Amino acid sequence: WLLVHLLVLGAATNAIVTWSAHFASAMLQQPPLPAPLTLARLVALNVAVVGVLVGVSEGWRGSIIASAGLLALVLAVHLGTLVRTVHGGRARRFATTIRFYWAAAGSVLLGIAAGVTLTVGNVSPVWYERIYLAHVHLGLLGWVGLTVLGTEFTLWPTALRTRMVAGLERAAIWCLLACSSGLALVIAGLLSWLRPLAVAGVIFYLAGVVVFAVPFVRTAARRAPHEPATVMLAASTGWLLAGLVVDAARLADATDPYALAGDIAALVPWLVAGFVVQVLLGALSYLV
Repeated sequence: WLLVHLLVLGAATNAIVTWSAHFASAMLQQPPLPAPLTLARLVALNVAVVGVLVGVSEGWRGSIIASAGLLALVLAVHLGTLVRTVHGGRARRFATTIRFYWAAAGSVLLGIAAGVTLTVGNVSPVWYERIYLAHVHLGLLGWVGLTVLGTEFTLWPTALRTRMVAGLERAAIWCLLACSSGLALVIAGLLSWLRPLAVAGVIFYLAGVVVFAVPFVRTAARRAPHEPATVMLAASTGWLLAGLVVDAARLADATDPYALAGDIAALVPWLVAGFVVQVLLGALSYLV
């Protein structure tokens, strides 16, 4: 648990908050937040993350609740900043990319609520596994997955040093619709334990990633990835696709939430290492 959350809640969340704010202001031609506000946001974010990690590790309920509340507040303010950036932005072409960040931020706020419920709530065994499964999907497919997909529509051709292919904006719109609606179906299906609904949600999300992959592959055909950053970005996309296929198969095969939770818990480290860590290293090695 600690290693996964150090990577996803610690490293990935810092990168997402920092770079989504940067991309939003840059692509929509809006001034960035003043440096003192940016610093205060990052300090509050990391205080909250440390509080959650220590609180869960030591079983300190007060630390968990207070730190999770601070974390939710920081991310809610971040979401509000992204919404204002789109409404006030002058360049409308890339507004869809920022809406991926909206959906991702909404997902992580729900994921925080699920995580707090799991750690401090008196949850019955019937509901514990369902909430755990929802928490995992909101974190990996929502917070990280939606952010990565939205960013790579513009980052991928930039990293390859080539022009964007035709139809990129339309693909981004359909990808966002498919992935966000698919994630909503997955969460509803898991919490109600309607497996066909959850499987349909994963298939919708997978379809959105396939829509994303079309301009992704067309762009790579113009200039193949050959640097470490672009190779890792390409590999991470393959891991995401493979993880979604395995996820759908496990959902279709599951007999009860407990068995499925065990399968997903075994899948999480592979997806974190193959998808999250690779895309984090790939993106930051290019951006920095």
